[in-house]
Amino acid sequence: MNLIEKYSDEYLIKHLKDLAKKLGRTPFGKDIDKAGKIKYWIYYKRYGSLLKAQKAAGLVPTRSSDIPKYTHEDVINFLRELSVKLGRRPKIVDILAAKKIGLGVINKRFRKFTKALDAAGIKPDRK
Repeated sequence: MNLIEKYSDEYLIKHLKDLAKKLGRTPFGKDIDKAGKIKYWIYYKRYGSLLKAQKAAGLVPTRSSDIPKYTHEDVINFLRELSVKLGRRPKIVDILAAKKIGLGVINKRFRKFTKALDAAGIKPDRK
């Protein structure tokens, strides 16, 4: 069983509602990651976006305008720098660990993480 299947919808929604209650507002991805139980990307994978998960939980969705604005160039530069630092093609866990530009921003700009890597000219690692 992978991490996405590990948690039921009911558990994920309860976790999101509990976190919102604790914060006094709808949580952002960084709030979810900071809480430590469940990572933001699990909501993204299960619901297609954090906004959809927030709506499913009956919360007021955070607006994309609440997220710092990063250009395509900002994302590409970030991915290139991370690739050089790691000495390999970055993975999603590397993006989450870097805590600079989030996966949601990357996916919003390029539709898919792999498309962002391709746009940055980062080739797949050889096996």
